[in-house]
Amino acid sequence: MPDDHHDLDHGLDPDPDPERPPTAHVLEALEVKRNAAIGLGTGVAFAVILFVLFVVPGPTRAEPIYYVGLAFVAAVTIGGSIAVLLTIRSAVKLSRELEDADENDVESTKTR
Repeated sequence: MPDDHHDLDHGLDPDPDPERPPTAHVLEALEVKRNAAIGLGTGVAFAVILFVLFVVPGPTRAEPIYYVGLAFVAAVTIGGSIAVLLTIRSAVKLSRELEDADENDVESTKTR
């Protein structure tokens, strides 16, 4: 039985730009850009909340610039973690969609 998976449309556009590297298609299918933006926004918001709750209200023992650095690290860590988790969720969702499409294709082939 020949492998006909290359011509199935699983929500991925057929290669409209053959010059574009395959990695770009994978990143687009996994919505990496969207996930990174959500992660960055959430990480920055979390860092600002931490800074406002713990640094602004009272005197601090260390220089405030250290707390700005700590807030940056918190923003990048939380943002990156959220982006990775969202990308994993996108990969699982896409995998399930492709699996369902393959099962439907096999069933339609059997009924022919």
